[in-house]
Amino acid sequence: QINENIDIQTHNKIVEKCKKLNITPYVFYMGCYNILLSKFSNNEDICVGMPISGRSSKFLSTIGMFVNTVVLRTKTDGNKTINELMQEIRENSISAIENQAYPFGELVKKLNKQSTNRNPLFDVMFAYQNEAIPVVIFGDKEVESIPVKLGGVKCELNFNIVPTRDNVVISAEYSTDLYKEEAIKKFIEA
Repeated sequence: QINENIDIQTHNKIVEKCKKLNITPYVFYMGCYNILLSKFSNNEDICVGMPISGRSSKFLSTIGMFVNTVVLRTKTDGNKTINELMQEIRENSISAIENQAYPFGELVKKLNKQSTNRNPLFDVMFAYQNEAIPVVIFGDKEVESIPVKLGGVKCELNFNIVPTRDNVVISAEYSTDLYKEEAIKKFIEA
């Protein structure tokens, strides 16, 4: 896992630009991620897994973590403007969320994807944590959030954006069998 930070002033400028473009910061960062994936892979057809809340109204009183993963497909055609690409990602995200109840197994079957030991629809994921991390105080000390290194990744590359009070943390979890640390650092810094 590699972590980098964006200063809060830069993030605030991004948020203001997003308001003018009628997009969310999630769409902006997802757009950047898609552009980078396209450039680094030399592919204009990008499929990214995105986790979304899987807690429907019938599970509101149930304890547990409910997360669905949907696929966002973006074509990063070089003829599109950045604004056109961002609007496409916005529309695709809304559509993916609206169709999240469609059973994943049925989608795989309908697309005629072979079952393998990897995800049949995407190799990379993107998450934007827009929920504020609560301030926790023990006695007179405020708890500090520290990124935890995980033991393994479920996809080739998991990219996470977490805005905090002081900055925006970008973390990338990746398969060390496929990527070298230097390549991931170059990707994040781009």
